[in-house]
Amino acid sequence: MWRTLDITETDWQHTPFAVQTKLRLQYHETHSLKLRSVATRKQLASLSESAAQIEQLNQRIVSQQKQIVQLQQQLTETAQKSVEIARLNAEITVLKEKLGQNSRNSSLPPSSDSPFGKPAAKREPSGSKQGAQVGHSGVGRNLKPIDQVDRVVELRPSACSNCGSLLLGDDESPARRQMVEITAAGTLLTEYRRHRLRCLSCRKINQAEWSEQAQNGAFGAKVIAVIGYLTGRLGISHRDAAETMQELFTVKISLGSIAAAQKRLSQALVEPVAALHEFVEQQSVSLVDETSWREKRARPWLWVKATARATVFKVLPGRSRQDAKAIIGKNENGIVTSDRYPGYNHLADANRQICWAHLKRDFQAFTERDGDSKVIGEGLLEQSKQLFRLWQQIRDGTLGMADFRKLLEPIKGHVSQLLFEGTLSSYSKTRNTCSKILKLEVSLWTFSQIEGVEPTNNQAERALRRAVLWRRKSFGTQSETGSKFVERILTVVTTLRQQSRSVLGYLKKSCTAGVAGESLIEFNLQAV
Repeated sequence: MWRTLDITETDWQHTPFAVQTKLRLQYHETHSLKLRSVATRKQLASLSESAAQIEQLNQRIVSQQKQIVQLQQQLTETAQKSVEIARLNAEITVLKEKLGQNSRNSSLPPSSDSPFGKPAAKREPSGSKQGAQVGHSGVGRNLKPIDQVDRVVELRPSACSNCGSLLLGDDESPARRQMVEITAAGTLLTEYRRHRLRCLSCRKINQAEWSEQAQNGAFGAKVIAVIGYLTGRLGISHRDAAETMQELFTVKISLGSIAAAQKRLSQALVEPVAALHEFVEQQSVSLVDETSWREKRARPWLWVKATARATVFKVLPGRSRQDAKAIIGKNENGIVTSDRYPGYNHLADANRQICWAHLKRDFQAFTERDGDSKVIGEGLLEQSKQLFRLWQQIRDGTLGMADFRKLLEPIKGHVSQLLFEGTLSSYSKTRNTCSKILKLEVSLWTFSQIEGVEPTNNQAERALRRAVLWRRKSFGTQSETGSKFVERILTVVTTLRQQSRSVLGYLKKSCTAGVAGESLIEFNLQAV
């Protein structure tokens, strides 16, 4: 110990014993204190580490508590979303069921069935042809008693075809045909009698020929015209047309005879309709549209091409670019107004006007989406509103074309800018639509450069509406012959109404001319 205290051995030995004892005690106490100090430091270090760990644990607890709160919120939102998803799934189920409803599985009328809907289940083929079957009693027209006949026309051969001798006498049992016609006084029943006379010189039997009127069936030209008016102009069904003829004119007619009358009228309209097609192709401005059609099991399309003075219809196999080219024909060298359907994209931009009524529907669709699409759509609708306000002044004659073009320039700039912004929209449908419209930007403003061009395709759409109603009520046609009647009668009716002319009067003259063998009545057309 004395070495630890830095004392020599000699000095230690001369140190009193009591002092040594005291030094030893102090030394041991100091050493003990040092040891305790070391232990205390170790404990303090350990406690510091524990405090740091506790702090870390506290932080983890706080973080986990936050996560628990977030998870609870997510769980609540998930539960709410699950309820919403269940509600939407139930709504989707109901909508799918409604979408699948038709006249075969609900109380909806057959006219509401979509032409593109799922076809009815095919029945087992019976092996029989369409129409009346063997054993059917039929609805033939028996000859009326002679006391009900209003007029008799005797058809006798005048001279022998063999020797030229004059023929005399009457046939005791001539062949008879009767024809009903409508007159101002009512109905007129005419009986035609064809005689067979024997030549007294050479004994040859000579038979007279049926007259032109007698060869055209049991109904006169005016009856045919009225049936065409009822079905083609008023759009009533064959059954209703038969009832109308009975009630108004006391003319009893079967459903088959209604179809036969339409066929006869269709033939009488071949030449004037062909002339109309030729006239329309010569016009510098035309409007084109199309709608689906039914022809038995086929699904052709009914196309319309309208001009200022005439409108023509044509049933074509489909809605392809080839069909569009067929209906447009030589008019592609002029100005064609249409919607944005790609089938018209073969037209040069300078020869095309995009319908602004269709564009407004696109812009309205933009506004029904949220965010930037809604803002862009509202801006485009506002520009469209200004455009149509100016165009109305053009039509009223209160604004000249030169001033109109100046006022249109800022509208064109705004529309172009909004469409460009639309290509950057967060909605893919808005982006795609704006991109497609911008590709046709030149064709948006053709009406402002060329007089006689309208900004919309409304004339063609109005003309096509009659055909749409016909299809919905009658389910289309059952043959190519029926489709020919549809396109011809629609062409005639629509053109006559454009010219403010009598449809029934024209049909009567056309049928009468056809019966008499004369040239058909032409439309009063002037190139515009």
